[in-house]
Order: sequence, then C-alpha cells, then structure tokens
Amino acid sequence: MDAEHLELTSTDIWRKSAVEKYEERPPELEHVTLAEFMTDYNINKMTKRRKTAILRCRDYGINDVVNYKREHVMLYLPFRRENDFLDGNAFESIFDENKEIIMEVKSKYNSAVTKAELLECIRDINDQNGQEVSSTSVQEEDENGDGVSERTRARLVEENDDTDIVPESTVTSVVVAAMCPGVKKREDCMPLDEFYARMKMTNHRQRMLIEEVINRVTNEDAKPLRIFFTGPAGCGKTFTLRLIMDVYNRYCKSRKIGYGDGEISGVNAYIACATTGKAAVALNGITVHSAFKIVMTSGREDKGLSASDLNTFRTLFRGVRCIIIDEVSMLSSDLLRQVDRRLRKIRPDRMLEPFGGFDIILCGDMRQLPPVRASEVYKRPKSCGAVYNTDVLPWHHLEYFPLTQVVR
Repeated sequence: MDAEHLELTSTDIWRKSAVEKYEERPPELEHVTLAEFMTDYNINKMTKRRKTAILRCRDYGINDVVNYKREHVMLYLPFRRENDFLDGNAFESIFDENKEIIMEVKSKYNSAVTKAELLECIRDINDQNGQEVSSTSVQEEDENGDGVSERTRARLVEENDDTDIVPESTVTSVVVAAMCPGVKKREDCMPLDEFYARMKMTNHRQRMLIEEVINRVTNEDAKPLRIFFTGPAGCGKTFTLRLIMDVYNRYCKSRKIGYGDGEISGVNAYIACATTGKAAVALNGITVHSAFKIVMTSGREDKGLSASDLNTFRTLFRGVRCIIIDEVSMLSSDLLRQVDRRLRKIRPDRMLEPFGGFDIILCGDMRQLPPVRASEVYKRPKSCGAVYNTDVLPWHHLEYFPLTQVVR
C-alpha cells in the first residue's frame, strides 16, 4: 500500500486477474496459450507445475456463436493484449482463420466432442469439397426422433460431463492408480463352470451369505448390505470374499448401480482393501488409507479431500457398489469414522445414510491383533474429543454374521 501511496484504511485496492497475469508473462512463455498457462504453470511464480491442473471454463455452446468463438480464441490462441481480440469483435475472424489450430489445442483438454460441434465440422468439410450436407445423412430422423441419422450417430462421441476429470469410458489403470488407486479397472468374472464348482464347495453359512448378496444386488428396493463378517482361522473367510467380489462384478454389469447413469461400468463394482498391505494382497486390493486417500497423524484428524480430488472420487465411484475391508481387528474406530465420512461425501445425495448408502463388508477376527495405539473399531474414538460424542458409531450400523465351521 505504501508503493501505491494508499491509506491503511483505503478500500481502493485490487488484485490482478489470471488474464492480467497472463498478459505479463515472461518472453520465454510468448507462445503459451491461456489454457496452457492456467493448467501447466504457477501463475504467481511463473514456474512449471509438477502436476497439471484441471481446466475449468464456461464452455459456451455452439449456438451462442459470439461467446463460443470469443472463448475459444481467448483460451487456445496466445495473445499479449486482451483488447486485440475484443476490439471490434476481432475474435470472430481470428477464429475462422485459425479453427484447425484452436481445435488441435482444445483436443488436449477435451476427450469428448458434442454432437453440434461434430455436425458443424461435417458441414465445413462438405463446404470445402464443394458439396452440401445431404438432408438424408444429417437431418434424417432416427428411432428416438432427435434429428440425428444412424450413420451420423455411429460417429458421434457421447458427451461426458466429467471429461475434464476422468472419462468413464476410457478409464485406464494408469489414471485410476494416480487419482484413486482403490477403484480398479473391471476384472473379468470367472467362468461359469468354475463359479458353480466353487459354489458347490461352500458350506451352508457361506452359501447363505453369498445368496443374500445376490438378492441385495438384484433387488432394486433392497437396503444396503452392512455386515461384520467374522469367524476363526480356517473357516473360509477369504474364500467367501473372493466369491462375493465375483458376484458383484457378475450381477452389477447391466443394472443401475450406485448413483450413476445405468451404463456398464468401467471399474470393479467393489473396492477391496485391508488394514495392512500384506492382508490386502490376498484380495488383490490396497490399504484402507490408500483406497480413500486418508491421512491421519498423531492428534490430528484427516483434513478431507480437495475439491478436485472429491470430484474425481465421485466420478470413479459411480460404478462402485460395495466396500470390503479385511483384517478389521486392526482397524481403529477413528479410521472407520473417517471412512464413513469419506463415503458420505462421495455420495452427497445419500449423505444421511451410514457409509453413504454403499454396501459394506468388514471381515476379520476380533481375537487377533488390535490396532496400534488406538481404540478398537467397536469403541468410541479418542481423537479430538470424540470420546465424549454421543453420536451413533459407524460400527453400530453393522449386522453380525459369523462362520463357525473350520474347513481348512
């Protein structure tokens, strides 16, 4: 304020916008576009980011021609003065002259193309070849009566509201491992012959649980399954869990799961995790902390997910129906409470339900190792005064289901 000769009580202050900072970028960033500047660089330090940020913009529709062209020119072409594009609506002619360059840069940030954009490109291509778009190829009504022909429909890429986060139809193991390692690419179900053979190997209690899972998954009106699955060593807990995991993938293929749109999911319908890495390997899963990105230190609770990470979790969890946690004897009550909170935030429309309305299976033997320097999972947490809290514990929402027959 001294440099601007302002009073300490003055309200005549301002802060430079992102566009103003972009205009003042150093010469070595001369050819960097505004979109690249916002996603690849720290706009305050003018240094390269270690992790690329997500580009968020208004994304005007092609029907709003003026704003559509202005937005594309501003984002995907380099400039030094904003007014060079805005004066006299110069951006309109600039867009027409640089359409190919703009679309090439835009393709880095958009993996889906709207129907309107593709139809516009078809018209441009036909105009360049001296042809007009045939009324039978573009304007022909299809079965749904939406004005798009079957031939054109086959070439259209479905618009995805979350393409700036993680495209559901193209979820790769690399992307999932980086963003949300607990959500894994959907695995093929075991062959029916093998599935039937394993089902014949189950005893009465194991088969009862698996049949209950099938009933809950196939019944739209069924309540979420929430159980504590226990038993002594050698009673077949892991064997049963593997069959349950296969059941979720087998019966959740073509039905509406979670709070998604009913399309076939590209990820497993379950998340398998455990309190230790070695226990997680038995289920081909990961640790609880990694699965839900929970960071807890002594005397401090997890701070929660950032807005970007939370949006990513919500996108990927659309295909998830069940949460499986093994070796629950080492799970602390603090950690279970954090899992409950995380799942409620992932499903905001079911935030009032325990565990966000997900099916949850906690498996383990309470006579084995307890958690280290923490309250057992069935006790009240000790951190942050939670011991005086009178809220219902997440553990109290679970039903008890023991296996009694040792089959090893």
